[in-house]
Amino acid sequence: WGILTSPGLWASAVVQFGTNFVWVFLGNELPTFLQRVYQVPIETRGWMTFWPFFLSLPMLLVGGWWTDWMTKRYGPRLGRSFPLVSTRFVGALAMVACFFLDAPWPIVIALCLFAMANDMGLPAIWAYNLDVGGRNVGLILGWGNMVGNLGAAVSALLLGFVLKRYVDFDAAPTIAQMKAGYGAVFLTCAAVFVLIGIVSLFVDATKKIGVKEPTQG
Repeated sequence: WGILTSPGLWASAVVQFGTNFVWVFLGNELPTFLQRVYQVPIETRGWMTFWPFFLSLPMLLVGGWWTDWMTKRYGPRLGRSFPLVSTRFVGALAMVACFFLDAPWPIVIALCLFAMANDMGLPAIWAYNLDVGGRNVGLILGWGNMVGNLGAAVSALLLGFVLKRYVDFDAAPTIAQMKAGYGAVFLTCAAVFVLIGIVSLFVDATKKIGVKEPTQG
């Protein structure tokens, strides 16, 4: 009941849903995008797909230090929510940049920045669950992880629907159609990250799950 009635935990779950919804594009669709739009050779596509994942890994350590430093300095409310809010908006800007760029390597660089910002905010989600979960932290983490996995599950379906609005795969699609379709995909991803950036404002690490607030008076 505490899980189902916690606004902060629902906000965290929505953030995880949207994060996975966009992030899974890097592994699922980036190689296909590079081949369809720019005809990048397979070996080069492999390296281009490698860099966003490789460069984002150290950001998990940086993000962990950052959210703990902010929590000690500004308290758990801001220390957990601000890293989420700011990194979601940076990720959205990186996706918007992909819409305007028209060359494979600049787009990959923008996606590297997206991946780095994304992973820099993830420790704040994990720390939030530790803050509010208490002895039930495993259950709390599992709930958010489940909702996040649902985001990854529907990503290909919904982004594929956006792509097909511009590209007729039954005919021979043109490069212009492909660019328009993937441009719409990038803007959709940016919109999702703006949305979860706003929702991140409601992630409140001061409200523990299943603990009744003391009444006054």
